Amino acid sequence: MKIHLTRTPEYPIEHFQEVVELLQAFGGELEFVDLNFEYSKDNFRPLKWNLYPHHPFEYPSNTDLVKFNPDYEYPLSWRELFFMCSGYREVCNVPNDDFVVLLTHRKNALNWFSAFDNRNIFVHTAEWELFTKCHHKFPVAYEIIANILQSLMKLDIHNANEFLHEFPLGCINDFCENKKQVILKLRTGDICGDCLEKMQKENVNTAIISQSLTIFEGIRKQMLFKQGFQQNIKISRLLVTPEYRIFLPDFGNIEIKLSVLQKIVYFLYLKYPNGISFPEFVDYKDELWEMYRTISPQENLDK
Repeated sequence: MKIHLTRTPEYPIEHFQEVVELLQAFGGELEFVDLNFEYSKDNFRPLKWNLYPHHPFEYPSNTDLVKFNPDYEYPLSWRELFFMCSGYREVCNVPNDDFVVLLTHRKNALNWFSAFDNRNIFVHTAEWELFTKCHHKFPVAYEIIANILQSLMKLDIHNANEFLHEFPLGCINDFCENKKQVILKLRTGDICGDCLEKMQKENVNTAIISQSLTIFEGIRKQMLFKQGFQQNIKISRLLVTPEYRIFLPDFGNIEIKLSVLQKIVYFLYLKYPNGISFPEFVDYKDELWEMYRTISPQENLDK
């Protein structure tokens, strides 16, 4: 099942890519796709607002409800947000069974972290620093996976019910009317027994549930690691993928970012655990060159 990730223009592309790379680090039934799609005014003329300029409207509080006011062009109604998802589907020919996830800094009229409508999802990407000290990519990725599961389990998010927890349990379906309560489910990375049973009744693919739990646990571990909560953790195993990406699986699949040149030197030393003395390094020139040809995205190898 493909999950198409897209963004509104004000959400920085580098932040968007960090979320995409985090989710793509976990393989499984859910495949996360970025088509580098750019929203165009020509594609979305029915919208009454302009995506690009700065909007002077200031939200008075992060906890008080502010209804949508078209004169302000901000925050956006859910109708508009899901309209953008539908527009992406039409322009990119996305199958009905695939998900489309819109990441946006723009507030929504009900001031929710995220919501779904069938297989369209939006996630608010701004102001996470008000609730957690970790990098925003972790809660944003969490919200994406949570909404996918909520959609698949046919969760009713509009009316009170036994699966929409008013009192927080540390489950993905905690309502979090007080937005500060979100930190509990981020730290637990769990799904309660009743909600798991509901997923089973709705025939949610067990592979998707398993992958989602793996992602939740990975997010939880990375959050703890980044915040220094695991000072005494044992050293992690190292995983190098066929695409030559480097991960630490015991730290929630943290990816080690290196340049191509740094990678080939590192991989060379991995191959020779007894070490290579500096004077001998020139003897491995051909081997380094072959690794570079394999790993480098550079089309002009002479350059």
